[in-house]
Amino acid sequence: MYLYIFILLKEIVIANFHVAKKVLSPGMNISPTVVTINTRLKSDFYKMVLANSITLTPGTLTVAMEDETLIIHCLEKGYVEGLINSQFEEILLKVEGCR
Repeated sequence: MYLYIFILLKEIVIANFHVAKKVLSPGMNISPTVVTINTRLKSDFYKMVLANSITLTPGTLTVAMEDETLIIHCLEKGYVEGLINSQFEEILLKVEGCR
């Protein structure tokens, strides 16, 4: 779980700089989008941890969670790939499997 917290903090810092750059740049060229992502997590607790981690990361917001589906608002379409390739779920799957 320490690895998860470290990666989450790292992602929050990186995303803060990226969002600040976007917001402070002239014209603020953004392309917001809403996506649905399915998770392989089974435990409601770990799904909640994943959803909250996404929300804590600037530029993304978990709008809803139902069963294995998360509905996420992204400030940029480019953030979607980061969500799909995120280490968050992989680490949580390992932690969930250890229980």
